[in-house]
Amino acid sequence: MAATTAEPGVPGVRSVRRVDGAHEVSLAEGSDPAAVIHRLAGAVPAARIEMRRPSLEDVFIETVQDTEEVDARTLRASLRDDPELLEPSP
Repeated sequence: MAATTAEPGVPGVRSVRRVDGAHEVSLAEGSDPAAVIHRLAGAVPAARIEMRRPSLEDVFIETVQDTEEVDARTLRASLRDDPELLEPSP
């Protein structure tokens, strides 16, 4: 499961991760999900938009990133013991 991260270009979006052919969008704290979904739908053609709560892994990554100087990709790889994810991204 290769993942890449991009800078968001839509107001209310904190980050965008490309995971297995899909885009995972994290909302900025305090943003209105309905408004962000509306802006996203107007910005890019989407086959499906789905909302989900952050997983325990997501919360852990966010917490550790706030205290350590390590990127989310490396943290996720170390949690999964996945050497492929530990390789430098292109």
